[in-house]
Amino acid sequence: MPLSLIQIRKKEIRHEMRLRKKNVTEVEREIIGKEIFEKLVSMKEFKEAKSISIYVAYNQEIPTIPIIEEAFRQGKEVASPIVEEGEIEFYRYHSLEELEESKYGILEPKKEVGVVSDNSLVIMPGVAFDESRNRIGYGGGYYDRYLTRNSHLKTIAIAYDFQVYEQFEGDKGDYKPDKILTEKRLIE
Repeated sequence: MPLSLIQIRKKEIRHEMRLRKKNVTEVEREIIGKEIFEKLVSMKEFKEAKSISIYVAYNQEIPTIPIIEEAFRQGKEVASPIVEEGEIEFYRYHSLEELEESKYGILEPKKEVGVVSDNSLVIMPGVAFDESRNRIGYGGGYYDRYLTRNSHLKTIAIAYDFQVYEQFEGDKGDYKPDKILTEKRLIE
């Protein structure tokens, strides 16, 4: 089955972002990560959340360990995703020591503590975004399906500012985060 124009464009954007993220140095990632951390933890949504559902950064993503540590410090429930049978579910944990490396090299919680509460703030990743909050993920549709099933949850995507395009066309099933936070701006 041939790819649609939207699928071709998404593939091009994913390739471009992979290259751009590879050019971010460790020092730049730390500086940008700190800027995003400071903005995120001062946001009303973070302050008021009793529970945070957050991915554990992998490769060149915005660092999330400081956000996780701050959530623990504030006494929040923390959960991170595990992919099972083509879907993601968020599982709680109580410390970073409880995370283990998956077969893909991504740190994940064990399933021992159980799923996250039903009113969690979801901090989500993405490959690219636009100023209308359209999102291009990594291609599995995991967050799109999870958030469609849990559309009552508040969502904030965190990204490098260069990941935000002025505009691109998304698929019907693509889930838009409520807000996108970069080191330079907040898109609502």
